[in-house]
Amino acid sequence: DPDFDRELALKVSMRSGDANDSSLVRFVGEGKLIGQLQHPAITPVYHLSQDDQGRWYYTMKKVRGRTLAASSSRTSLTATSTRSRTIESTSRPT
Repeated sequence: DPDFDRELALKVSMRSGDANDSSLVRFVGEGKLIGQLQHPAITPVYHLSQDDQGRWYYTMKKVRGRTLAASSSRTSLTATSTRSRTIESTSRPT
């Protein structure tokens, strides 16, 4: 973002067209919904628009750290181990 001298993440729809196409409706809706949310765990959306080729895109804060794939696999393992511990602790005789 040259106006604020910061790096942004850019999410671009794979399709071009108007916002009446069902996949584009979801994409634009996602951008609008996330743009309205304010929470420390949610990356803010700064801008939603269409490029010169008619593809929808939105810009958001660039977050450094693990990739989504790495975070997802770690979360899955954590959730599974937590669920196992919960089952163990609740199935013990009292």
